[in-house]
Amino acid sequence: MRYLVHFSALFATLSACGAADALSPDPKNPAHCVAAFHYGRELMLTGNSPNYKVAIGMTGRALYEMKQMAAGEVPAGENVGADLLSKYGKNVEVMQNLLLECRTKQNSDPSFQAADKSGEIMAAARKIDPICKSDKDCLSGKKY
Repeated sequence: MRYLVHFSALFATLSACGAADALSPDPKNPAHCVAAFHYGRELMLTGNSPNYKVAIGMTGRALYEMKQMAAGEVPAGENVGADLLSKYGKNVEVMQNLLLECRTKQNSDPSFQAADKSGEIMAAARKIDPICKSDKDCLSGKKY
């Protein structure tokens, strides 16, 4: 599964992560939201008209969630997210509900709002998302 590979790379990129091992989708669990945003990213890249800007935005949202996790728990968070995707990744209703709940939670968070408005989130996402890997216009924000 392509999203699991990107999911692992995203967790490896940051040094902050969090724990929680429940397999019931929980928008209060940052690892679950990271998995949900990865799921959303893949949805945006599927089909005849991929939406790269929204996909990169999902990477940014996942990065923001990862920064909310407790330091030093990257492996635990990665395992929790991978387990969640393994269990629910093919259940569109469950994953879309989790995605919407995580998005709503972030959108009501003043810290997220400030980071989003400043462009910090998209700038960080462009640096690690494979869509922008070697595309100078994408990395600079001129594209997508």
